[in-house]
Amino acid sequence: MATLKGILFDCDGVLAETERDGHRVAFNNTFEKLGLPFRWQPEEYAEYVKIGGGKNRIRNYLDQRDWDFPDLPESKAERQDYVNSLHKSKSESFIEIVDSGKLPARPGVRRLIQEALENDLTVAVVSSSAVASVEKVLLHVVGEEMAAKIRVFGGEHVTDSKPDPELYLYALGELGLSPEDVVVVEDTRIGCLAGTRAGCKVLITPSHYSHNEDFEGATAIVSCLGSEEEPAKLLKGSPEILDEQLVTVGTLRKMLER
Repeated sequence: MATLKGILFDCDGVLAETERDGHRVAFNNTFEKLGLPFRWQPEEYAEYVKIGGGKNRIRNYLDQRDWDFPDLPESKAERQDYVNSLHKSKSESFIEIVDSGKLPARPGVRRLIQEALENDLTVAVVSSSAVASVEKVLLHVVGEEMAAKIRVFGGEHVTDSKPDPELYLYALGELGLSPEDVVVVEDTRIGCLAGTRAGCKVLITPSHYSHNEDFEGATAIVSCLGSEEEPAKLLKGSPEILDEQLVTVGTLRKMLER
């Protein structure tokens, strides 16, 4: 029987609600800074959240419009450099937003991470976002002492973003863990696919943009990880896995038994 040895958390939408009022705003700040004649509205950005990785989102947007904007590069190599530079500037803007304290942590995240560390479990964050951005969100959510005990894996570590399993497989290898001994906590369809394709059990906690997505393959779906102010509601899975309307280490151990 599998033994729970680690928990791998996604970042955006799992640790905190970062997409609508974080990454989207940071993209728009960067578009304005670079003189680009477009901004992403909340409803429009919902479609781009389905694309893993910020570089892929902006590249997809520009490719769909044949890069038909003033003063944009024409060669493939120059366009890649442009996307990289834009994304670097966007990441800097995002970090400023996180530092402002405007992005609230999701219910129960800090509690579950603390419980996991107290039980000597490996905890890591595995995200297609830039490592610097993920580290900043993690620090904001759990504080310096716990953040120092948590490994972060980001888009820079691999070639292919989620839903490709490459990032989860890379993290598992670096951590010395087997897929059957961890639970992945995700909030989107592409994250769910990445986790299941890596051979892991996946717990879904839908975020602002992902409530209506198809989470086929997830072992369980909950409204949130649960807190005194906002109890977790089971949306899919065996009723007995929740512990007094909270997702706990015991919950994740029960998931591995399914």
